[in-house]
Amino acid sequence: MPSFRCRVIALMGEIGQRTGSDATRLGPIFAEVARRESTCNSKAQGGDLGMFGPGKMVPEFDAALFPEVDPPPAGSMLGPIVTEFGCHAILVTKREVNRDQIEEKLARND
Repeated sequence: MPSFRCRVIALMGEIGQRTGSDATRLGPIFAEVARRESTCNSKAQGGDLGMFGPGKMVPEFDAALFPEVDPPPAGSMLGPIVTEFGCHAILVTKREVNRDQIEEKLARND
């Protein structure tokens, strides 16, 4: 998988270079590159996987997106993330916190 990893690194570099310091361009450019390069079913949606929480995707995504400390904020581009399905770049577009999950977790912290 090293060649896929190198390709994802190159694509992330392209996205960063084309975005420059204008963060508003990151989403559209990421989507354009995903439509052009991705082999995932989300390709037609510009790589959009929709909203999901921990345990809904592969463990490697959970490790990158839902760490115990300092989860990546919206606007973060992560990768390369290697899974059994290939090598991925992820753009965090939105983060929501489910209050019920937080309250339940805090209730267990005696």
